[in-house]
Amino acid sequence: MDWMIRRGARCAALLVALALASCGGDDADDVLPADAGSGGDGAVSDAARDATTPDAAAPTGHDFLLPWTGGVAFTVTQGHNTGSHVGLSSWAWDFGMAIGTPVRAAHDGTVRLARGDSRTGGCDSAFSADANHVVVDRGDGLESVYLHLDSTSMRVGQPVRRGDIVGLSGETGWACGAHLHFQIQRSPAGGGGQSRFNQTVPESFHDTGQPLDPAPGTRPVSANAR
Repeated sequence: MDWMIRRGARCAALLVALALASCGGDDADDVLPADAGSGGDGAVSDAARDATTPDAAAPTGHDFLLPWTGGVAFTVTQGHNTGSHVGLSSWAWDFGMAIGTPVRAAHDGTVRLARGDSRTGGCDSAFSADANHVVVDRGDGLESVYLHLDSTSMRVGQPVRRGDIVGLSGETGWACGAHLHFQIQRSPAGGGGQSRFNQTVPESFHDTGQPLDPAPGTRPVSANAR
């Protein structure tokens, strides 16, 4: 009989210990598992790092620079998924810019489309087709669009280096005031069509050495050619 009592006591003690272990207990000596977001070794995981870096949602492998002369700042007047920036142009920026401001290539490439003969514009969608523009193909499935230019001397097929002047800013086409509309989009080789507008892709500028998606109302400073 005694051996049965002792065996029962040992089983009861074991059950209590298991119960405490499953709840973590309150003892100072409890060792908790490493946090899942730290990679288990104290280092920040890739997912946690991406969540805290500027512009985590945008690709960071392309060194696009703001499309104007270095050392100068312009105000972002319209950002993404708002106003006229919807559909194909959902990821675009408008920069308030006086007529005649030099607009510079954000990357190397080749001119795919160019128009500089329009003198028509206004604050109505009826003027959409009248915008002077330049489209520069990177050759990797992406291209940039520079819209509402006052003039350009670019020609289709012309090679472009980052920092080259592609035109002068203006207000041709559907423009409620002088500004530059800029976007990165899929080129025909990247699944886009042959027109000046294709589906935009989430991208960033790298003038600061970090990916930057300038928000409306901010005044980013360019590190492009001077």
